[in-house]
This record gives sequence, structure tokens and C-alpha cells, in this order.
Amino acid sequence: AIPGNMIRWAADKASASIGVSVALTGATARLGLAESKLMTMRNGVDLMHFRPIPQRMARASLGWAQTPTLVSVGNLVENKGHHIAIEALIRLPSFRLVIVGEGPERGSLESLTNRLALNSRVAFAGQIAQKDLSDYYSAADILVLPSSREGWPNVLLESMACGTPVVATDV
Repeated sequence: AIPGNMIRWAADKASASIGVSVALTGATARLGLAESKLMTMRNGVDLMHFRPIPQRMARASLGWAQTPTLVSVGNLVENKGHHIAIEALIRLPSFRLVIVGEGPERGSLESLTNRLALNSRVAFAGQIAQKDLSDYYSAADILVLPSSREGWPNVLLESMACGTPVVATDV
């Protein structure tokens, strides 16, 4: 109740409100904000930076083997669903998973990896500089984003700009 009231108060004072997706703008409207003040402005990606790199070259620069690889990029928090990506490896025996990001769930994700005996197939890359992410997207076979909630995640756009297919939850 309090966050909703604060959002409505701020929106009443603002001349406009921008959402990064139609879904987010719609959610804002459902809070009671005037639709005439709402605009959708999608995120963009720097296509000079996020562009395809030959997979063999990207893997070589990262020291990756030529093994089918999933990559999951995002803060290590529960709603990003990295645990789902780890658990999926049980059904994908020929794949490995590289998790890019840092956050409070790292310890529990490492514990899950240990419990499932997937240590040899899961790598935690840590925080990677934005300028280096195109190597990770290009080296991967698929970006996975099993989030429980998202706005308009740039990782999807960045991955696709690098020519890497995406599998994501419908949120």
C-alpha cells in the first residue's frame, strides 16, 4: 500500500512517466495514473559494441572449450532465476552453464551446484565489465533468462544483437 501511494503521489506531481515496455506502462496505468501522462520508450543497445563475434574466436578469448554452452547474465538475486538455469542442466547433459554477475545469492547458487554435482559444468564468471559482455554472448550457444519478473531486460537485446539466441520466461 505504501509503495503504491508513493508512486501515485510522485506520478501526480510529474508531467509524464516513462515505462520501458507496454506491460510496465500498463501496470502503471492500473495503479490509477493518468494514461495521458504515460509513455513507452524501449531500451536500446549500442550496435557498434554489441555485434556478432565468431563463436570460435569469442570462446578462445575467454578460454572456453568448444562445448555447448548456456550463459545466464544478471545480478545474483532470487528473481533472476539462475537456480532454474542450474537445475536445467540435469536435463541437458551435454551443456555447461556460465553465470555472469554478482550478488547476495552467489553462495546459495554455488551450494545448489555442489548438491547437484554440477561443479564441472557450471562456472561463475563474476561481475564482467559491460564492454566485455559481447564476448560472453558471442561465445554462448544460448542466453537463458529464467526470471520471475522483468521490465525490458537489456541482456535480451544485447544477446540478440550478438547473434545469440535467447530462451526467457514470459514475464
